[in-house]
Amino acid sequence: MLGGACARCYTGYVYMKYQHYLKTLVLQLRTLPKRYYFIAIFAVATLLYGIAFGLKQPLVFSYGGESCATRLSILPQLQRSPADTEFTVAAKGGVNGVFATKVCVTPTAHPEQGTRYAAFAPFGGWVFRQQFSVEVPQPPMANISPLKKPLSTTRQLELKLNEPDRVFDYQIDIADKSVECTTNERTVRCDIVPLKLAQGEQYKVELSRQFGSTRTKLASEQVKTLPAVMLASASVEPGQVVYAKPREFTMEMDKPLKEASVKLVALRDDTTEELAIDSTIEEDRVVRVTSEDELPRNAELELQLVSALAEDGSGLNDAAVVPFRTSGGPEPSEVSARGSNVQPGSTMTITFDQEISQTQDLAKFIQVSGAEVQMSRSANQVHITLARVDKCADVGVTIAKGFLSSHDVARTDPWKHSFRTSCYTTSTIGYSIGGRAITAYHFGNGGEAILFVGGIHGNERSSSLILHDLIEDLNAKARDIPSHRQVVVVPTINPDGYAAGSRNNASNVNLNRNFATSDWQKDLQDTNGAVAGGGGDAPMSEPETRAIAALSQQLMPRFTLSYHAVGSVVIGNLAGDSSARASTYASQVGYRVGTGRDAEIFDYAISGTYDDWLMQKLGAPSMIVELGSYTYRDFNHHKSAMWHVITE
Repeated sequence: MLGGACARCYTGYVYMKYQHYLKTLVLQLRTLPKRYYFIAIFAVATLLYGIAFGLKQPLVFSYGGESCATRLSILPQLQRSPADTEFTVAAKGGVNGVFATKVCVTPTAHPEQGTRYAAFAPFGGWVFRQQFSVEVPQPPMANISPLKKPLSTTRQLELKLNEPDRVFDYQIDIADKSVECTTNERTVRCDIVPLKLAQGEQYKVELSRQFGSTRTKLASEQVKTLPAVMLASASVEPGQVVYAKPREFTMEMDKPLKEASVKLVALRDDTTEELAIDSTIEEDRVVRVTSEDELPRNAELELQLVSALAEDGSGLNDAAVVPFRTSGGPEPSEVSARGSNVQPGSTMTITFDQEISQTQDLAKFIQVSGAEVQMSRSANQVHITLARVDKCADVGVTIAKGFLSSHDVARTDPWKHSFRTSCYTTSTIGYSIGGRAITAYHFGNGGEAILFVGGIHGNERSSSLILHDLIEDLNAKARDIPSHRQVVVVPTINPDGYAAGSRNNASNVNLNRNFATSDWQKDLQDTNGAVAGGGGDAPMSEPETRAIAALSQQLMPRFTLSYHAVGSVVIGNLAGDSSARASTYASQVGYRVGTGRDAEIFDYAISGTYDDWLMQKLGAPSMIVELGSYTYRDFNHHKSAMWHVITE
């Protein structure tokens, strides 16, 4: 109790003493002259003004946000920044129009790193000017590593900053064009897609930033654009004919894909029809296309990859287009039986452009007129054997619509083909010394024969060739042969000599000196001089001679034409009307007539000839036609004369 009372007594004592001191001070101040009051007030005011307006308040400039400091400002709407500062100063916060609690600076020129000056005052004057020391740090730095890599032409170019930047504008210069970039916090985005840069090409790229009219180059690089996305393969080849009924197609690219746009179109005259499809990206690189409906048949189509975006940002240079065609039903691409020389009993093979159904009834779809046939099939062929047919018969083959391929694609229209069986039959009348067949060609069915023979001398090739021409012409016009006649052609009596290019046969016998005539001789004077045994060991000793003699005896021909070379002369054998016919033939082809003048025409003795044998043994008229060349026969020049003999 005593201690607490003492403490109160001491506090009261101090208070009374302090009160006494103040009263004394007031009394002393009242005794001072009034000018001292004014001096004191001025000094205090000056000190306060210097503190408030003479000192520069520090402020740190920010590139990414507001650059502000706490500061009390009276009547902020009157404050203006002087024209000579690098920043404008604005008062914010507080009570609008009365006072503000903070000030913020905004650069008016390119911010330079270091300590800079800013100020504002009522109406921009010097009185009550508030000053600031603005510390400007190093500008934001851009990471230009994307410019050192291949550049995507389908994406915006993005560059990262080490700090946000709301101060500078950024620009990319490339391909003689400029692109203004946008800045979002720490990212600079430059849309280079509209420049349509070529893919896989090299360009000079420059990055710069700008404030007002001041521009600073940040980087200059030689940049190569990414190579374009390329079509590596497709499930259908360009130009391919598709015989099956596919509903799916694939297109494989050379890069992994993020996006792809595909079309399947049918080309119809001058228009295109887009078909309904679904498409998906599988296994990164594969675009699978599924058609909702069956493809139109016998149509031109295109599988089009319209656009694609790879994972690396590259795209297509141009649309990847794969043209192909769907087939119609089986289409004959080759037919073995054509024209007018199809042999009875032969097999006609129809080859189709695709495999045919192996289960369909051939007889239901294939009809043959003019012959009895047997039919069979293989992968892409139908075989029609002419089992029973006349010579010179018109044969027609029709394949009806609906005939199926192995994929059950049907023909939509019928197919027709016609040909004629050959108008001749052949017979082997004998064999040469060398075993070669001697063939005769028989035309017509009449009893009266006209016989043509050639190639009795193997080196007189024209005499064989002109008769082969005659065979073709007779086959084409066999119906012009008179009904009472037949024409038999033996184009090569001496096949061994023909093959060797020699006048005589393989036994060195002149066949046209080997016939059993009254003047036959064994040893000869021939075109090549004396030939011992040139007429054969005996008359008719050679198999070739016997073969043509046997045929002649069998036919007993109304007339025989024997072709030789050379001489451009026609010689009758003096039997029957041979002289008259020889004269007519000679006048038609412009040759000399040599009938009865053998000794004048040839400078060597002639014996044992075929034409003399015909006259002496058979009494059959004939003529020798000596052509003007060993090789050139000019069938067209002789054709009318030959037909004259056949028809008259």
